[in-house]
Amino acid sequence: MAVPSRVTAKIQKLDAAQKHVQDRKRGDQGEQERRSAVQVDRITRRPILLDLAQDIFDWRDGFQRSPEGRRFWDLIGPGARVFLWAGWYWDGLPFPAGNAPGAHVRVFLDGPHHHFLVEEWRNDVGGNPESYREVCRLTSPLMMLEHPLVHPAMIEELQTHLSGPEAWETLEQELDRRLARYVTAP
Repeated sequence: MAVPSRVTAKIQKLDAAQKHVQDRKRGDQGEQERRSAVQVDRITRRPILLDLAQDIFDWRDGFQRSPEGRRFWDLIGPGARVFLWAGWYWDGLPFPAGNAPGAHVRVFLDGPHHHFLVEEWRNDVGGNPESYREVCRLTSPLMMLEHPLVHPAMIEELQTHLSGPEAWETLEQELDRRLARYVTAP
């Protein structure tokens, strides 16, 4: 199969654009200092952050193994993607809330193994949020702790979210969205 030259050209153009951004980041001393500070924080608080990450995975496993969780996944499909949490982060660093492009990160339970899918989102030309890129699929607490694009504060915020009633609200919203497909007007 031959890939059309117009597709190949766009792949090369995208590759060049991404390399340009990476080169700019490597040359930005301020960003390098922020990333170094995050790494020091990650190392300094490693035991605490690992406990928090373990709590996150324990929450997922507890829900997944509960009778209600098994029924939930049976009803919506084992490979479904379910939104859990959003925070003001971009490229592994905190990002100002309410920024003009609406750049933020979202975490989902995704796929048949219900991994934590982390995606970056930003506003499209119409101002509506849309997925920008997949950051990672976290499969273990250690991976969550060590991933360079998962900020330590993200782990804290996600664990706080999942330990409170807000986590159930997002699951309830998913059920409401699916129930609306079956509800007809009287």
